[in-house]
Amino acid sequence: MPTFIAARRTHSARRRPLLLELRKPLRCLISCLLWLPCFQLPHLSYVGKPMAQVRPHGERQLRTTMFVRERRGSLWRKNSNSKAPVVASGGKKAAKILTSRINKAPTATELLNVLNEAVDFPDFNYFHISTAYHTLAMFHRNGLLQGLCESPVLPKLHTRTKTIMMSQQINPQASANVLWAMAVIVDTIPGTTQLLPALIKVFPEKAAGMDEQELANCLWASAQLKDVAPDMLKVVPALGSQIPGKAVDMNAQELSNCLWASARLKDVAPDAVRVVPPLVAHIPGKAGQMIEKGLSQCRLALEELKDVAPEVLKIEPAIRARTP
Repeated sequence: MPTFIAARRTHSARRRPLLLELRKPLRCLISCLLWLPCFQLPHLSYVGKPMAQVRPHGERQLRTTMFVRERRGSLWRKNSNSKAPVVASGGKKAAKILTSRINKAPTATELLNVLNEAVDFPDFNYFHISTAYHTLAMFHRNGLLQGLCESPVLPKLHTRTKTIMMSQQINPQASANVLWAMAVIVDTIPGTTQLLPALIKVFPEKAAGMDEQELANCLWASAQLKDVAPDMLKVVPALGSQIPGKAVDMNAQELSNCLWASARLKDVAPDAVRVVPPLVAHIPGKAGQMIEKGLSQCRLALEELKDVAPEVLKIEPAIRARTP
């Protein structure tokens, strides 16, 4: 009996080194299996559930899985030759990234590439509309839209914008930005005026929420569009009711733009003349901050408005003092 027991102990002692040698490879294998879901292979599209019950690897898996899910929600194509979608739907974060991408597009071509698929993005909203039209207007002003104005992307943008406007899913700032951009690009980009019916419908309500800069931009845009889009004059009454209360907060450029626009609109939109008295009350104190263009606008307005709004003559001394 003692001999038999001794033999068993000897056999166990022989197996123990083998188990010790296998322990390290087994650990490595288990670690690899736990980390495998974190890597997205070319033929896989995996977003697994967090494995919080496994520790310590489970904690890492939880963080990594959430990161992969977040990246999948805003998957941007870095290589323009890639067949991957420009953007995938993914909630607020993806929407913010889309806004930034539109705003920071380095070229007009890149902007149109982004918009081509972005307009079908489920979360494409008034922020994206506002940014898209403002960026288009800036590219146009810098002469960077040449050869691209016939792009099929632009009608898609117009159609989506019109849909959003008609459903009342646009805020005052976006309304003002779109109107201002329209005045800049209307002669160059076809189909821009198709936005007018929807914009005119929502404008009276949105004008009440606009700040002084947005109101000034809209009045300037109305004056610019009056010949190519006469329906634009329908927004002037709403502007005429809001600008008098905001004139006190306008800067020199906004005051001169409004006065110039009033002079351009006086014969076709009498409501524009309503804004002249409050503008006149604040121009003398800010004439010293006007650049030459603003002074020129005021001089032109003086000649155009002196018969229908004699109070405009009150700004003449301040403007004359700034005129060489």
